Amino acid sequence: MGTLRFAIGFLVAPLAIPVIEFSMSGYAAFAVGFLTLLFAYVGTFLFGIPAYFLLYKRKWTAFWFAPVAGFVVASLTWWFVGLSWILLFGTRFFEKVGYSYWLGRTLWPYGALGAAVASALWLMARLERKDHGPA
Repeated sequence: MGTLRFAIGFLVAPLAIPVIEFSMSGYAAFAVGFLTLLFAYVGTFLFGIPAYFLLYKRKWTAFWFAPVAGFVVASLTWWFVGLSWILLFGTRFFEKVGYSYWLGRTLWPYGALGAAVASALWLMARLERKDHGPA
């Protein structure tokens, strides 16, 4: 795996949820941001790595698998963040924010962002293979 793909897949993609949440909430308290960052990283690895190995083992290399897998991984990661908040703070947190906030974020921006990142990673892997020739 190339260095740039590694950086995008394991550093940039897991940071997307906390960065978007910080920018939309006016940079909330550090503790809240740190917990969101922690849950997003755990969720990305919890769902992203198995998704990668599933696609790899099944040899599903067609382009359209990448955005679908990215959307699913990003959505599951966002739901994992929400469930983690429920476990820590109870449902009172969601009554204040609203359930539609959490469900709506799945479609935009996190699902779409996950699909875009996965598509970019697929394209980069394809170009990397083409540059190096058959192994």
